[in-house]
Amino acid sequence: MTSSYRHRLQCELNRLRNDLEVEWAKLSDKSEITFKWPTNCPLEVHELVGPERFDSKNPNYMMPFFWTKEPVPATRSWAVIVCGIECAFGLICLLLNLIHFSIFLPKYEGDGIPALVCFITFVQFSVFYGYKVLFMIAIMEKR
Repeated sequence: MTSSYRHRLQCELNRLRNDLEVEWAKLSDKSEITFKWPTNCPLEVHELVGPERFDSKNPNYMMPFFWTKEPVPATRSWAVIVCGIECAFGLICLLLNLIHFSIFLPKYEGDGIPALVCFITFVQFSVFYGYKVLFMIAIMEKR
């Protein structure tokens, strides 16, 4: 019975890996960098930032990272990586804030300023993660 579960798990993992490889290839494709113009977009905007001006060798369309010597093209796959790094950093900050406020807020006996700071901090985190969700939707929908 254990081997059948292991076999099913292995098949499922292989299927997920294949699906992820296909999606990652789509996200890494430079030809996928397109933009559907709004119907009422001014002509000046088309001329300044139109797709005919896109050049993958242009440094304006490259993303520099400290761990690589050469910048990489600004594809959607790299946007996902950057978003993941930002979310990990935000999660670490959220956990540190939770620890800080859980230690010091219950002992505080003054007015409500620390509670207000705690509330504002968590509202900022919710806005941050809300924007990250919208950013990921925009990346996946090519917007």
